[in-house]
Amino acid sequence: MTKTGMVTFDGAGVGGLIDEVIVRNVTIENAGRSLFELRNGGDIEIKNTTMNESHFENGNEIEIGEGINTKIWNCTFKSIQRGSGNGGVLNGRVRNGNCVDVNKCVFEECKCNSVSAIGGGIVLIVGDGGKLLFDDNKINGCRVAERRGKGGGMHLTFETTNIEYSMKNDTFTNNAAEKGEDVYLVCRSPWTMLLPAL
Repeated sequence: MTKTGMVTFDGAGVGGLIDEVIVRNVTIENAGRSLFELRNGGDIEIKNTTMNESHFENGNEIEIGEGINTKIWNCTFKSIQRGSGNGGVLNGRVRNGNCVDVNKCVFEECKCNSVSAIGGGIVLIVGDGGKLLFDDNKINGCRVAERRGKGGGMHLTFETTNIEYSMKNDTFTNNAAEKGEDVYLVCRSPWTMLLPAL
């Protein structure tokens, strides 16, 4: 599916199971359910795209399952809300050589309205062989309802040490959650974290 130009949604949204998405130079507003949902392999590429003012009761902007390569570059996500579940904009799992690559994006005022949500803007589980690249992104004002949950801006779960990840030049401001207002990290495998001396 390839789209260029202006796409306007009337609240019903567009969703469904697909195996490849390419979106470039598009503005999407007022979507009402998961826009892109890939579950059983495939690729999603979103570049130079703006998504505004969307409210999803039982979904989010981008939902990815295992076996998906995801590239999101130079995009803006503003005022995206999820009624239930996790991750207002991006929710999913990456493993077995697959990659989530997010570069030069803005996530602003994205949230989960459910008090049982674990993360506000982005929720990712990185399993064996998964690759996560986050560079030059701005995450501002993202949160979980009533300051609950863990990771207002981003909630990451690393299931093993056999992963590749990089987070460089990302800026987190004014995010809110009960724990980890900006980023909450869960490491399920024995880890030795090397932190820079202060």
